[in-house]
Amino acid sequence: MTDSDNRPVPPSTDFEPQNALERLLSATTSGGAAERAAFEQALMTHPLWAALTPEPGDAEDVIRLRSVTQSDGKTATALFTSRERVVATCGAEVEPRSWPGRALLETVRRNPVILNAGHGLGVRWTPDALSRLLAQGRTRPMPTDMAVPTDLPAGLVEGLTRELTAEPTIRAVWLAAAQWEGGENGFVLDLRADPSEVAIPALINRALEGVPLDRRLDVVVGSPAEPDGTGLAVVGRR
Repeated sequence: MTDSDNRPVPPSTDFEPQNALERLLSATTSGGAAERAAFEQALMTHPLWAALTPEPGDAEDVIRLRSVTQSDGKTATALFTSRERVVATCGAEVEPRSWPGRALLETVRRNPVILNAGHGLGVRWTPDALSRLLAQGRTRPMPTDMAVPTDLPAGLVEGLTRELTAEPTIRAVWLAAAQWEGGENGFVLDLRADPSEVAIPALINRALEGVPLDRRLDVVVGSPAEPDGTGLAVVGRR
């Protein structure tokens, strides 16, 4: 387990990376600042997983996530780097769900968080450490190129418009076609809202339901006071 100050501890022998994010996490145990920065940057864009724990009578936009008890007796939100790790820790009866990393971390940032509880390698963040991580992530390079999108998956704009326009605390949204260093293509969804006032992952999840999205989608959340974004204006009521 890596603590909130990012001091890596060697993983146990049963931790086998299952995806690119886990390979970057594993590299932090023997690497230095560059490896740590690469992992933290990937956290912002890679899907993160959690176990839903809905209760009868919950509103549609309410998301309850499984928590775990830490050694000091305090609870922490449990996030995971793959669907399989959710099931291994929380049981086959849970409903695993993924969201873009930054959107999920922004939503739970007021709580302690444990990444990969019950597995050989993970991270533990306090709320302060998570806030620093998210603030640091905002200063990292954006895509090398952004423009108004033309080649859009069927239903993407319609779903985003439907769900995000219906949420009054979201003041503005732009969708841009993006290209990152190395030639990766995808989209950036740039929102102006306070993540503490709205369950952004729930909105994005509903907006993307049934959309054949096979490219990277980064979700960026900024203050309504920030300048306009780039791309197609999906919501614009500031």
